[in-house]
Amino acid sequence: MKNKRDIYQEITNSIIASLEAGTIPWKKPWACCGERGLPRSGATGKPYSGINNLLTLFAPYDSPWWLTFKQCKELGGNLKGQKGTMITKWLVFDETEKDSKEKNKRAILRHFVVFNLEQCSLPDKALAWFAKRLDKLAPAIPADKVFDILGNAEKVSSDYLQRENIELNHKGDSAFYAPLEDRIVMPNRNQFDHSHSYFAVLFHEEVHSTGHSTRLNRGNDTRSRSGSDEVQVYSREELVAEIGSSFICGMLGIDNRVTNMNRDAYIAGWLKKLKDDKKAVALASSAAGKASDFVLNIAPREGDIDFESGDAAEGDTNG
Repeated sequence: MKNKRDIYQEITNSIIASLEAGTIPWKKPWACCGERGLPRSGATGKPYSGINNLLTLFAPYDSPWWLTFKQCKELGGNLKGQKGTMITKWLVFDETEKDSKEKNKRAILRHFVVFNLEQCSLPDKALAWFAKRLDKLAPAIPADKVFDILGNAEKVSSDYLQRENIELNHKGDSAFYAPLEDRIVMPNRNQFDHSHSYFAVLFHEEVHSTGHSTRLNRGNDTRSRSGSDEVQVYSREELVAEIGSSFICGMLGIDNRVTNMNRDAYIAGWLKKLKDDKKAVALASSAAGKASDFVLNIAPREGDIDFESGDAAEGDTNG
C-alpha cells in the first residue's frame, strides 16, 4: 500500500532547502510591478493565491504563466527534461456524521504539478496568445510613462492607514505594531539605508495590523500572550507578515532584499521555526495573501480571453 504523501511537509521541505542554500524565498528583486508580474494559472488566467503564489512567485522564471503537463501538450509544447513545481488546492465537500447524520464541511489538500511557460517550448501561435492574454488581463505600463515606485508605495500605505484609522508614529529604533492600541511605530526614514527598506518594513507592520479583530481577525488583539501555543501562533503571525509584505512589495515594485538584518541569524531563525512547524508556511501564505489584498484594496479581476477567438471567457475558476 502506497504511503500517504505529506503535502505540508513537502512544501516546508522545499522552503527549508532554499533557506539552507542561502536563498530567502520571500525576498527578491522585482523586475516589474503590479498584477502583470503575478504568477497565474494557464487554465483560468487568474493569479495564484496563498501558498501557490509563494511557490511560483519565487521560481527563477520571468514569465507569469504556469501550465499543467496536459495543458502544455494540448498547445503543442514539449517538456522534455523539465522539472515541475508543486502547487496545491483545497477540495471542500460535505461529510455526513454517522451518529448525528449532520453534514459538516471537510477539506482535503491536493497537489498538482505545473510548469512555467518558459519550460514548455511552445509554438509561436501559443506564445503570441499568452502575450495577448496578459496584455488584456494586466496591461503593461507605457514605455514613455515614468512609474514612481516610492510615490505609489507611499500612497498605498497612507490610503490603508487612513481607511482603517490606524495611527502611525515615527520614533525610536524599533518597528512594531501595537494591537491593543491599533498603532504602528516606525523609526524615522533617515534611519534606513534605503527607502525601499523602509516600505518593506512598514508593510510588514501593516500586514500585522490586518490581523486585528475589526479586520481579518487573526486574534492579534484578543488572544492570550502566554503559553507554548502562543509561541507557535506568534511564529506563524511573523511569517504572515514576512510573506504578506513580500506580496505587497511584488505588486508595488519594492525591493525587499535591502534591509538592515543580520542575514545569517535571520535564516537560522526561520529554519528553526519551519522545522518545528510543518504547517507554518502553507497556513501563513494563505493568511498573507488575504492580508496583502486587504492592504492593497485590490479590486475584482478582469475577464480572460479564449485561445482561438480572443474573446472574453466566462465562468472560470482559479486553479
